[in-house]
Amino acid sequence: MRRWKVLAVSMLLAIVVTPAPAVAGGANQIVQSSATADYPTVIRTATQWAPFGGPGANSANIATAISTDCTGCRAVAVAFQAIILTHDPNVVTPSNVAVAANGSCLGCDSFAFAYQDVITTDGPATLNATGIALVREINLRADAIAHSGVPDSQMEAELKDLALEFKADVEQNLVAHGRTSVSDSTYVQTEAG
Repeated sequence: MRRWKVLAVSMLLAIVVTPAPAVAGGANQIVQSSATADYPTVIRTATQWAPFGGPGANSANIATAISTDCTGCRAVAVAFQAIILTHDPNVVTPSNVAVAANGSCLGCDSFAFAYQDVITTDGPATLNATGIALVREINLRADAIAHSGVPDSQMEAELKDLALEFKADVEQNLVAHGRTSVSDSTYVQTEAG
């Protein structure tokens, strides 16, 4: 029964990361964590900010945490991404996905968290030095939360608070020459059993 979940996760990832037409581009981030009997605890975090100036943007931010064929395994994947789309692209189709699954597991816990902030501007833009330093700090703090061993619900709450800080840090330290608009999304998935 659990094997179908692993298969479903694999199929979802294939769909999400399938390249778009050649006119679209942008930064992609995939954070994968796979716990097994040989590696019962696997925790991965990443934080990315990336400018992109093409006519179409389809950046993806994906966190996957999967525990398979083990007892008491723990897989955690956390992905924070800020995409700065410059020169007012015509097509903006970002994707932000968190997937957690257990397969053939007893007492396993998988947790995935993905946060994406998409900023669009009609001119050039970048982060200042303070913003870059704050993004690095967010990454360290996200990693500390992921390794803390707290229950999933507490980890989710702490990461959502951190996502608000990440959003503010990026947007307040953005050096943009033109009008800007912003959208963001958060996805969390957990699986215990």
